[in-house]
This record gives sequence, C-alpha cells and structure tokens, in this order.
Amino acid sequence: MQEAVARGLEVEISRLGTPESYLTSLAKELQPKRDYLASVLAEVGMKPVVPQGGYFMMADYSNLVSDLPESDEAKDFRFVKWMTINKKLT
Repeated sequence: MQEAVARGLEVEISRLGTPESYLTSLAKELQPKRDYLASVLAEVGMKPVVPQGGYFMMADYSNLVSDLPESDEAKDFRFVKWMTINKKLT
C-alpha cells in the first residue's frame, strides 16, 4: 500500500502545474466554492477565516451572540437554531 501511494505521489509531483495535475485541478475546482461559502457567511454577519488550503473553514460568530435567545440549551445549539430561523440557513 505504501509503495502504491508513493508511486502515485511521484506521478502527481511530476504533473504539478500542468493541466493533468489532480491537485492543480482540485484547487481550481474548490476555490469558487470556498469563496461562495465565505461570502454567504459574511453576508449573514459572521467573519469567515478563509483558508489558503484545506477543506475546512471556520467563522467567528461572536458579534451575533447577543442576538441569541437566553435558554438552558448549549450556545452552539441555540446559534444553529437561530441561524436556521432568522437567516434561513440550513
């Protein structure tokens, strides 16, 4: 298995920067999706942390916390519920 992965990486390294490169094409494919998600998060009042690489994005929602209703539920649960109802995000 390690040998197969190593060979695949060697082939990919030789293709970097060319149209045949999987990693180059993947980055081009995912960038518009990343930018769209960042714009949606900013639109609803969050501060997205736009990654330079990777699949995950975090967002600071601290300026929206004051809008959350008080209850015994966990803050993250209240936030998701509030976003679904008030910002129509699901």
